[in-house]
Amino acid sequence: MTHRDLDYLSVPLGALLWPSVRFFIIAELPQLYRLHQVLKKYFKNHNPLAIKLWGATALKEGYFAWKSLNFKQRPLIFHSEGGVYMIDQPYQMPDNPVDLLFVDGEIKKRIAEKTKFVPSGKIEICGQVKYEKIDDFKKKYNCTQSRSYLRIPSSFSMYILFDSNVVLRGFISSREQAVTLNALLKFATTMRAL
Repeated sequence: MTHRDLDYLSVPLGALLWPSVRFFIIAELPQLYRLHQVLKKYFKNHNPLAIKLWGATALKEGYFAWKSLNFKQRPLIFHSEGGVYMIDQPYQMPDNPVDLLFVDGEIKKRIAEKTKFVPSGKIEICGQVKYEKIDDFKKKYNCTQSRSYLRIPSSFSMYILFDSNVVLRGFISSREQAVTLNALLKFATTMRAL
């Protein structure tokens, strides 16, 4: 596909972009349409009192659910941030619909207040079940036992844990994931040679 509007600094981008656009039209668009129609039908006959949108409205599933709600009987919209981090979502709607945010501790609450995801009066600390057993686990098992269980040689000087989508799930392209992983592998190879 060539068109002069798809040129950037005299570089024709149409041929590079077309496979991704074609894939989106064939594979993604029909699924998104189905999802939107199903949500509209569901919320036409169901009026929940409260709902947690997937990824708030930063992810397409949450956004479509938000747009499909019956606003005459708008439910309480809550969200929880239980991960290790909390970031300002660059894809979040400016008029964020979240009424109540649950966080797992005081530090997360302060971070959430700084990101202005929701006003500070709408943030509640609820704890997080997945963290409750960590202290007991660390007392029961030492590093050597954990490495042995995971089959990680104790002779390694460095351990790299990599989750390709941990920061912005669904927004990092396959190519970006591959480039990042390749860079990490090169880094590990270089470190091993030292």
